[in-house]
Formats: sequence, C-alpha cells, structure tokens
Amino acid sequence: MRTEKAAGKQVSREVPSLPNYTVYTLSTVQKSMCILFSGVLFAMIGYLFYHQWILSLLCAAGAVVMPRYFRKFLLQRRRSALSIQFKQALYSLSSSLSAGRSVENGFREAVEDLRLLSPDGDHDLIFEFNIITACLEIGQPVEAALQDLARRARWRILRILRTYLRLANEPEVIWWKSYDGLQVSLGRSWKFSRRSV
Repeated sequence: MRTEKAAGKQVSREVPSLPNYTVYTLSTVQKSMCILFSGVLFAMIGYLFYHQWILSLLCAAGAVVMPRYFRKFLLQRRRSALSIQFKQALYSLSSSLSAGRSVENGFREAVEDLRLLSPDGDHDLIFEFNIITACLEIGQPVEAALQDLARRARWRILRILRTYLRLANEPEVIWWKSYDGLQVSLGRSWKFSRRSV
C-alpha cells in the first residue's frame, strides 16, 4: 500500500542547468526596474521637449522596449568580464604548466589564483573552473569539460585548447589571436603574450 502511494506520486526534481553565456534572462525585478527608470527618464525628456504631460506620458510608453536593450547590455558586460577573467586564468594556467605541474593540477592552481585575484571569489569563471576540476576528479577528460564550456560560451579559444590537449604530443604550433591583441601559442610549451596590433 505504501509503495503504491509512493509510485503514484511523481517526484520531480529539477536538475540545475549549467549557465549559458550566450543568453541572459532578466529577473522580474530587473525588468520592472528597467521599465520604471526608463519610463521616468522618457517622461522627463518628453516634458522637456513638449511641455505637456500627455505627450510626455506617451513618450514614457517607449520604456516597454528598454528591457531588451538592458538585457543585451548585461549579456555583453557578463561576456566581457568572463573574457577578462579567462585571460587571467590562462596566464595562471600557463605559469602552472611552465612550473611542471600537470594539466589537472594547473586547473586547480588557476582556481586558487582566481580566488586571490577576486576578493569576493564569486564570479562565473571560478564556478566554471570548479566544474572542470570536479570533472577531472571523477575521471572525465579535460577535453570533454572544455568542450562543454566552449559549447555554452561559444569561445573559439576553448576549442583550440581542447584540440591542443587532445593532440598534446604533436610538435606543431597553433596560434590564436583575439580581438584585443592577446596571442596564444600552443605547441611544446604554452606561451601567452599580449602584443600590440
């Protein structure tokens, strides 16, 4: 009888999904605050130009479309912060590998270095590198963990790192140059340098 009741009830536990860095979802509070502030701003601008409250309220109605632009702004800010943090992590990973550590220990040291660089210690790349180190601890290859992050962030550099780690014994050199001048040379030794364009 008890098992029938348990079987009748379906337990739905939602597994939290990993963050997708190509989409940003505004919370209800963020959306309503964006509409409120932009509505007040548009109403003030409308009153400044037309000196009539009715026309200024019509201008304030344009605030309904502002959450779309605010969401794009927050997504761009998140991705640029993630890019800067990733560069710091690459430098840390490079120094760990140059010191003779393995790739797995290099990722662990990169997490510790990122925690030192960020006083609050709560940003996306620390979370992602913790996921990578957890995957390494359960025996998953680092290439699969980097592939998952590259898929969610749509970063070309992660695909190159994954390819390099898979083909680590080949002497060829792979170059990647980002939009802001960071160059990565992957071959027998890891080199990360900033060169002016």
